[in-house]
Amino acid sequence: MELVKFAAIEDNEQLKGILSIKFSEVAKELQNVMKVASKGSRKGLLIFKQDAPGLIYGIQDKFVQYIVRSIFDNYSDKKNGIIWRMHCNEIFGGDFVKSVFRKLSPALDKLENEYEIMRKNHIHNEELRKLNDINTYNYSYFIMKRYISNVFNPKNEKSKEFYTEYDKLKAKVKREHPRVQDEKMDKYIENNYYYNQEKQVIEEAFLESLPEYVENKRKINEIYDIQREKERELKGRIDIELEKLDYKSIQASIKKMVEQFIEVVLNSIMSGTINF
Repeated sequence: MELVKFAAIEDNEQLKGILSIKFSEVAKELQNVMKVASKGSRKGLLIFKQDAPGLIYGIQDKFVQYIVRSIFDNYSDKKNGIIWRMHCNEIFGGDFVKSVFRKLSPALDKLENEYEIMRKNHIHNEELRKLNDINTYNYSYFIMKRYISNVFNPKNEKSKEFYTEYDKLKAKVKREHPRVQDEKMDKYIENNYYYNQEKQVIEEAFLESLPEYVENKRKINEIYDIQREKERELKGRIDIELEKLDYKSIQASIKKMVEQFIEVVLNSIMSGTINF
């Protein structure tokens, strides 16, 4: 499988070497997910194994995975006679070219590792988890009956103000729709967009009247603001490194190369002339 030539890539020997290795890996992974058909219209020709999607998902290198998945998706389209459809690669592929540039620059790779660790730490932030748990247990209407500490639980003294206003809404609905049975009123309000919106306004106004809820929300927002600022700062340093590598220009060339590569490989698979 020969690489399609682009000037921006041809002038960079290190990049050419990295891409040669990457495309060699594509060939190996394709061999792993394909087999020779023993029957059917493609008997004697290469087809994708039945468990190919799972095997492709397990490919660690995102660049290699993206290409193999694209070849698989387009092969499936050709085989099934589908002219066009949105593939999962196009929706969730992300910046698959970034892994190539991480090979080019140790500084970029270090920053990307820091960013990944930071994101993971943010997701698993212990203080944020505790605060969100408090919100779930104490301030969520959907599980109010499970926790006496929940401010919507009718047995909690704090719930009185909410139910006073909610009962007014129920009375209004009853006047406008007298045939709705009392025991079905909650469900009726939940399923009616406009009444449900009114209920949510009542819920939010009630919560905002509780100092402990307001303080809890303030702490959560503060943590998110700090996290966003840290990520923004590190992302800025990553962008500087990418700019040094002429990222946008080379990225465009690599994407065009990948598109052409996929088309060449797909056609050779369909015609039975592929040569690994």
